[in-house]
Amino acid sequence: MSNAKVIPNIKERGNPGMPLVRLNRVLDFVDANIALDLCVPRLATVACMSPYHFCRSFKQSTGTTPHRYVVHRRIEQAKRLLGDGAGSLLDIAQQIGFTDQSQFTRIFHKMVGITPAEYRKLRTSA
Repeated sequence: MSNAKVIPNIKERGNPGMPLVRLNRVLDFVDANIALDLCVPRLATVACMSPYHFCRSFKQSTGTTPHRYVVHRRIEQAKRLLGDGAGSLLDIAQQIGFTDQSQFTRIFHKMVGITPAEYRKLRTSA
């Protein structure tokens, strides 16, 4: 038998990323504070970790970076607000943490494939 160390399978040893309690705390914080500047240092503080370790652990746990997760949650919230027909595009952009309507429209179009105004028309006409 070889002296080489046996590296356990990830499935056997569980998720090597962030502890579930900390991960849930961060995910809840993002949802509750979507309009804030959710930068990595702020999220790392919520998780009680260094920014570097937080980024690595978050990606191991979720399969995505903290920034991408936050943007995804913002777009999901925008879809709900646009579907309700409540508020202008500028109001919605500010409610979900974008700096201006232009940034919101650009990112929404990139992720969804249509502009927020087109999305709203499709949702209200259906």
